[in-house]
Order: sequence, then structure tokens, then C-alpha cells
Amino acid sequence: MRKRHSYLFLPPLAVFCLFSFVAAEEPWQQWDWGAASSVQTLYHPAWRIEVQENKVRFLAHQFTYTYESRTDHWVVTAEENEWEQRRTWEQEPGKPVRYIQRMLTTRGSLEAETQGSDREQGQLELRWSGSSQPFARLRLWTREQLGQIWFEREQRQHPPPASPETLAEKICMSWAEVADWDEDEQKIWLAIRFYEGEGCAGIGTILEIDKDSNDVRVHQPAPLNLVSIAHILAIESELWLATERFGEGGTGPGIGLVRYNPRTGNLQSVPKMTSQIMDMAHGDGLLWVATEEGVAACDLENETWRKWRFIPRVAVAELVPVANRPGSEPRGQLPAGDYEVRWVGEGFLELLTPDCAEGYVDSSSLERLAKRGFCTSPSLLASSPKWGNPPSLLVFSSPRTDPKEQKPSAWFLRVPAVPKGKENGSWQAVEVCAGWVELQPDRVYISIEEEATGEGSNHT
Repeated sequence: MRKRHSYLFLPPLAVFCLFSFVAAEEPWQQWDWGAASSVQTLYHPAWRIEVQENKVRFLAHQFTYTYESRTDHWVVTAEENEWEQRRTWEQEPGKPVRYIQRMLTTRGSLEAETQGSDREQGQLELRWSGSSQPFARLRLWTREQLGQIWFEREQRQHPPPASPETLAEKICMSWAEVADWDEDEQKIWLAIRFYEGEGCAGIGTILEIDKDSNDVRVHQPAPLNLVSIAHILAIESELWLATERFGEGGTGPGIGLVRYNPRTGNLQSVPKMTSQIMDMAHGDGLLWVATEEGVAACDLENETWRKWRFIPRVAVAELVPVANRPGSEPRGQLPAGDYEVRWVGEGFLELLTPDCAEGYVDSSSLERLAKRGFCTSPSLLASSPKWGNPPSLLVFSSPRTDPKEQKPSAWFLRVPAVPKGKENGSWQAVEVCAGWVELQPDRVYISIEEEATGEGSNHT
């Protein structure tokens, strides 16, 4: 059974949302409603997969999730895990920074080097450890290529570039960085990441290295031009590729998971796998994928998928008051049970509840939130401490003339609003099945639940 894992990890910080301000007199403005507590309590993605006999381990920073194949059972263990950093920066006085990545392959230790000068950007040198000379010196993209490829995308900017040539003149060429690698009997495959931010860009690239001849072939399929390749897995004649966008604030999903045949050039996306992918592994006929929200497994013989979510929950042992705003008058009593936690505030937890709050939301605000999926991506939690709270959902008991000067009847974060009926002018009636309870975050535990059936094993 072959086991591999990627070695370079950056926390996903790519999803940004503008903060929605509420009136200063709101009670929750007295407290810290930033995302730091929610990140620590709710966001525990697995960043490494270890395939072992009869079990698969998924390593997060504070937990290990173990799937036992014989019993089809999950075990969640509180455990501190740290990833290996296998990259080095080297600099001699008066010379550019050298960025070296080392990969221990069956052929030997492979080094990939790029340098920090403008002249070297987009270039990569490959050598075997112990050799003073590279066996390949590659220019993966040029300024002219970037101008042509990125021109259409940059039309969203203000002002947009007038032509590919004008874009090429001002574009910043990103460094070429090896994000991940894998190998089969004849080939070594490198996934290339580039920085997409502050006017910089690269081209989605896979490198194919022949172990015997050292010949290198560059693959740049057009559908992948605008995304980095974050993870790569060679299974038989195909490559499984996880794409991402590596930008100014961090990383986020690219176009999801794709299958690529390097011989035919055929490329297929996997529609149900569009979340940020943290790692991939292969064993016993299964492709395992760790995402920011959970785990997925594909039976490669029949191409069927199973998916599980990492869900933060709290066990409520007795009736507790539930409110539409933290600290406000309760709307009722929440019965005993296990509830999913969506946000952590000072002394309060926001839960998904069986009963719902009803009211009105400004239609333009609702549209913005819906386009962002109500900011439900866990990546938002990681970015919020730096960039502000995620946008809040302000629900009013009736339409208002100036909502900025009125208290909402309900206030929520990271939960969807379901429209009810037609719009009333600029307002939309909604239902929101969430509420706030006065509980401490140390009562939250992580469960793993299969999406298809809603059933799973919960373990602290």
C-alpha cells in the first residue's frame, strides 16, 4: 500500500467578507464578537492523511480523526499534531534569496530551487542532491504569457487593462513553488503553486520528470491556467489534482478537484468536490480527500463517493433559554439534545435550532449574504480575526425605513435565511432556524457525520 502526503501547508485564509455594522446601542457591541474564539473552538480541518492497515488517520492541529474500515467507525482523539516543514530559505550576502524545496523520492533526494530576483521569477531549477548542476532549468511562464492568459480575468479590475500587451507590461510574475509531489514507477510529478495577489500571477502547472532520463515535460492545461495546483496524486494512468487560489490573504478553493490524463490531455472536474482541499491519499482502492469541512472517499472501481463532515456540537442536558440576540429576552426554551454550533461569542453560543425566528431582511443585504453562502465557509473563520467579523444577518420584526437606526429583532452569524413569500418593497420575509444560548465554548465537541445519511459517530 503506497502512502504519501503533501508537505507544504498554509492555513486557508482566502474568503473575505465586509463587516456589517450595527447600531452602537446594540448589547452585543459591548463584547468581543470577533472570530478568534470561533476559530479555536469550531475550525479543525485535517491537513494530513495517513493510510494504514485497516485504518486511515486524519491529522488536525488539535485532533486526530481515525476511520476504522473494519467497523466503518470514526474515533476522534484530542491530540496535538504538527506538520513537517520541508522547505528552506538560503541567502548569501549580496545575492538574491534562494528558495529550495527537497523531496525524498525512490530515485533520490530531489531539489527544486527558485530565486527572489525579478529576473528569476517564473523559473525553476531541478537537481538531484549532491549534484552541483541542475538537470533542468525551466521557465514556466513569461510576462507575455501572463498578459495573454490573465487578460480576460483582469477585466474585473478598475480600470481594466486595455489589452494583453498593456497587462503584460505591468503584471508581476510570481515565483514558481512546488506545493506537492507524487511518483509512480517511471515518473515524478510536481504540483506548482503561484502567488495570485498584489498584481502578481502565474500559470497552473504540473511537471512530469522521467526517473531514468531526467527529461521534464511541462503540463499547463487551459482550464487550470488561473489556479494553483495544491495537491497531486498519481493513480494508474491519471492524476488527481486539488486546485486552489493562493492570494494576498492566504489560500482558498480554486476550481475544486479535477482528474487529468497526462497522455491524452483529457481533464474532468469532480462537481461535488469544490471545497478547499487540504490533502489527498490513496489506499485499498479508495481515494481519500481531506477538505476544510470534512472528509470524502471515492471508490475508484465504481466511482462512488462517501462524504463526512466535521461538526462542532454541544450537548444540552436540560431546558435552556434561547434568544434571537445574545443577551436579549428569550424567545422560548431549547429542549435537551445535541446541537450544531455555528458561532462562539462571549458567554454565548449560536446554535442551529429546531424552532425558527421569523422576520424581515433588507433584500439587498440578503442577496449579498446569499451570494457568499451566508459566509458559511470555515475559511472565513480563519480570516475574520484579521479582516473583521463576517457579515451579520439582521432580522427585523417588520420592514423599516432606516434599519441602521433601528434595533433588529434577531441577529445571527454564519446561518442561512430562507425566504418566505414575495418581497415587500425592498424587504423580504425570512425564516432563520438558529438561536443564542448562554453556554461556554468548553462544552463544544467535534463529531463526524456522514452527509448522505445524516448518521455518524460522535466522540469527544
